Amino acid sequence: GIQTKDIENTIGEILSLPVVAVPQENPEQHFGSLTYFFARDGPVSNEHTCRELAWKPCNLGLILDMEQNYRS
Repeated sequence: GIQTKDIENTIGEILSLPVVAVPQENPEQHFGSLTYFFARDGPVSNEHTCRELAWKPCNLGLILDMEQNYRS
C-alpha cells in the first residue's frame, strides 16, 4: 500500500509547499476534526476486488499518476 507520508510528500512537491512532521503528542492542534482519520491504521488492499471481479489494474499507481498528471 501507499503510506500517507508518501502522498503528503508528493502533493507538497507538486504544489511547492513544505511538508512538516506533526508531533504525536497533540495532533488535534494540526488536524482538528481529521485527527481520527490520520491516526487510524487502516491498510487496504485491492486483492478482494481483483479476485471477485476478475479485475487487474492497468493504470498508473496513485503517486506516479499525481507526478505525471498534476504538475503545472
